[in-house]
Amino acid sequence: MSLKIAGYLFTGPYDLADTVLRANQKPSVFVLVSREGKSYDPVFRLIEVADTAGQRVEFATHPERARWEAAAEGELGVYFFRPDAAEPEATEVRHNLVAEIMRLHRPPHGIVKVDGVG
Repeated sequence: MSLKIAGYLFTGPYDLADTVLRANQKPSVFVLVSREGKSYDPVFRLIEVADTAGQRVEFATHPERARWEAAAEGELGVYFFRPDAAEPEATEVRHNLVAEIMRLHRPPHGIVKVDGVG
């Protein structure tokens, strides 16, 4: 499944326990989403948004993981968006996207509308 957030399609969800982004992978924007509510009427709550900026991110041992899990009231998963643009444009796209998601959804309380499910 994927989620459309701020007009961009994020792939996921991936489990935090076994998801690692390596420094040699294409930089991405990631969002942590808590799937809450009933299975037939889920609510997707945005917990965190960040730019990997080409850094290694190991979600299982991430220093913010306990905070993320405490904020989630449902199943927590990570979703990714990788811009198609070349550098330096991709950096600008990622930076602007993180700012736009923060503005629209105000994590950890923002709800991604169900019609945003792709």
